[in-house]
Amino acid sequence: MKRLDKPLSESYSPVKLFEEDLELIEDLLSSAKGLEIRSEEYEFSKLEELKKKYKNKIIDELVIRTDEPYLRIEFRKLRAELYVGSDNDAAAGLFYKIDSVIKAARRQPSFLYSYFTIVGGIWILGLSRYAFHGLVNQAISFIYYLFLVWAVWAFYIRASAHSQIVFLKRNDLKSYLEKNKYKLVERAIFLALGVVLTIIIQKLAGLL
Repeated sequence: MKRLDKPLSESYSPVKLFEEDLELIEDLLSSAKGLEIRSEEYEFSKLEELKKKYKNKIIDELVIRTDEPYLRIEFRKLRAELYVGSDNDAAAGLFYKIDSVIKAARRQPSFLYSYFTIVGGIWILGLSRYAFHGLVNQAISFIYYLFLVWAVWAFYIRASAHSQIVFLKRNDLKSYLEKNKYKLVERAIFLALGVVLTIIIQKLAGLL
């Protein structure tokens, strides 16, 4: 009697990886044979070539594969997936280690990028607006419109930027955000004003 191998696979909610994440994956694959790295335009034999080509840039298509064990990691505009062709000890161990790296790189809070959460949240908050009156109704309406803004963002990410690979260190990005924090705050204020304006327009439309 011989035990049959079974493949292992996992799909992920939107991810955002940095150089550290790619370096961890490369280290985990150091003993694998036939490493191949592909972006949308080029093929690379090692991570260093990839990092030099896309230094300080962001890409949304990257495939990493090995021949032995057969493993495929796909970071695409519409999905992020990990596949290993066998569940033997060595392959399974590699699978779960890489799985933990990718899960740690998911956009947070990851559950708010779920279609179930987005559609369910819109439905529940939308109905709740008709179940209450006064200040409670206004509070729920405000949350509802904020959630709609989030839903638009989440749908955009899932539909066109499900996977993003940033060729920077996380600390480098933090430095950038620190330098541009006033511009980011300004954009957040304009976004909040847009939400408030939408609420006012709907309220006025309801009075007409």
